[in-house]
Amino acid sequence: MELFKKAKQRKVLEQSGVHLSESPTNVLAVKNGGLINGVTCQTIHDLLANLNLKLPANISQPELKPYSILQFHTEHDCISAFDKLDGYSLDTAEINCKEARRILYCFYVDHLGKTESELLNCFPEGLRITENFVDEETERELIDLALEAVSKNESENQPLKQRRVAHFGHVFDYSTNAYSTEPCPAIPPFCSRVLDDVMRAVNEVGRRPDQVTVNVYSPGDGIPPHVDTHSPFGPTILSLSLQSGIVMIFTRGDQKAPVLLPRQSLLVMQGAARYDWKHGITARKHDSYTCPLTGQSQSFVREPRISFTFRSTRSGPCTCNFPLMCDSRSLGSSLPSTEEEAERLESQHVVDVYNSIAPHFSSTRHSPWPRVRSFIEHMERHSVLVDLGCGNGKYIVQPDQPLFKVTSPLSHFSHSTRHSPWPRVRSFIEHMERHSVLVDLGCGNGKYIVQPDQPLFKVTSPLSHFSHSTRHS
Repeated sequence: MELFKKAKQRKVLEQSGVHLSESPTNVLAVKNGGLINGVTCQTIHDLLANLNLKLPANISQPELKPYSILQFHTEHDCISAFDKLDGYSLDTAEINCKEARRILYCFYVDHLGKTESELLNCFPEGLRITENFVDEETERELIDLALEAVSKNESENQPLKQRRVAHFGHVFDYSTNAYSTEPCPAIPPFCSRVLDDVMRAVNEVGRRPDQVTVNVYSPGDGIPPHVDTHSPFGPTILSLSLQSGIVMIFTRGDQKAPVLLPRQSLLVMQGAARYDWKHGITARKHDSYTCPLTGQSQSFVREPRISFTFRSTRSGPCTCNFPLMCDSRSLGSSLPSTEEEAERLESQHVVDVYNSIAPHFSSTRHSPWPRVRSFIEHMERHSVLVDLGCGNGKYIVQPDQPLFKVTSPLSHFSHSTRHSPWPRVRSFIEHMERHSVLVDLGCGNGKYIVQPDQPLFKVTSPLSHFSHSTRHS
């Protein structure tokens, strides 16, 4: 039975791109010893010390992988670790895991394929980090200011589901990643003094930031990948990390770059990092990071974190050199010229967005906007309303008070009797140009949209999370 279990674990490693060796080497793969299993680098260090083993030169823990890679100084040290770790049972006192125990399986590594850590070696141009930008005293004052502002904001406004926020100068609108015209408190004097230090330390900031967003994160909180909208803000975005560090993920197409933001550090995003790369934070309670310069890895348990983000507001269209993500260019005549570019746009602006919001869509999209609801309620009777992209239909039916009711159900107009489309209508639809928009008023059971034998429209880039399996009711 144990041989069968180990063979199964070996297959998982090989499918992850780890090339294993039958004979000893100085590199060891520890299955079930990954960050996703609740095993951190500190856990491994403590375990090796308790077993009187030599510590490895490097520990790599790829993101979302159930294993660690230990590189020892000598083959002899690796063999000693293999003998004591293979089959070792970790209990709940040693790891952050719900299971009663976690059995480790060890394998010698011949060489590593393209593991996640090797794919993440691209660093966005225009991004830089200044460590220890503020001292302990300044950090304490900023934390007190943040907690007071957030508490006041929560008492006056409905808090966000994923985090606690406050704004100064201008309100940051999370639905548009731009700023709104709502009334907003002025930037506090102490925060302005910190901005003075920022202006002296950072080159080519542009106009002095006049918008500040404060975020208070709990362990496990995250933010979806996004680019701050180009036209409302200047060429520099700055973010100060307080109380604890975090790994921020930058993505552009299939490129992915994790960046460690240490406590008390200042993140500067300019150029491509500002305009062309999305940035986000994965929702999890652990982080793992491999330095692209030294190859050294570290992992840590997240702690409460506070960030101050500084932006300068502007008006008029954006004139950046990054049209793909630019809101000014996308509203004009710069349409995708190739099928590949169109698919990339769809992936960035449709697939990624829906996948990021799918886990919390139902719980966070249940309340209709008051003005929209008021508009609907004041429509004349028998008016026709087309809700394009209706989501979960929050404007159509509300649990407490439906906006529309079917008072005379059509008992015969069902899928069993109205499943065949009219030939001329179907022919008209089939000969429409690709990407045409069709509104079917009174669509009944949607027989002109999808047919069992031959769908008229196909989703060529399926949304893995936002699917029929989760949005069928």
